[in-house]
Amino acid sequence: MLHLTAEASQEILLLLAKYWAGVPTASTNTIGEENAGPQSRNTDLEKEGLALSEKLALAESQREETERAMKQVATERDDLARNFGTLQSALRNAEADFRAAQRTIESFERHRREDREQIRDLHKRIEEMIGEIAQLKTKASGAPQQKRSRGAGS
Repeated sequence: MLHLTAEASQEILLLLAKYWAGVPTASTNTIGEENAGPQSRNTDLEKEGLALSEKLALAESQREETERAMKQVATERDDLARNFGTLQSALRNAEADFRAAQRTIESFERHRREDREQIRDLHKRIEEMIGEIAQLKTKASGAPQQKRSRGAGS
């Protein structure tokens, strides 16, 4: 934008230089010639001035458009920064939840191992008790038979 404004200023200065260069320095020209030259120069200067005004208006329009675009980019940047903060917070929460879930899973696995050990111990104990019960049944079924035989022989 500054480049366009500087360019427009430079063209205005060149236009003025052309005008001053074309001003007659000696009065050797006739009045008709003197009037014809400045009138055509005036027309040329007006055309160049109009072109410069259009360039200046275009430069201002581009500047305004650039400002609007910059404001839009700044707004989007601010939104992205807010979203980034929100996402970072959500990520931290998700990581904390993940760690808690891992601890829970590890606890379940530890309890499962402990339960399996207890089940094995109980299974062994049950087998031992079954063996003891079988021995007791054997003893119990053998002892009354001996008593009966003694009792029958008396």
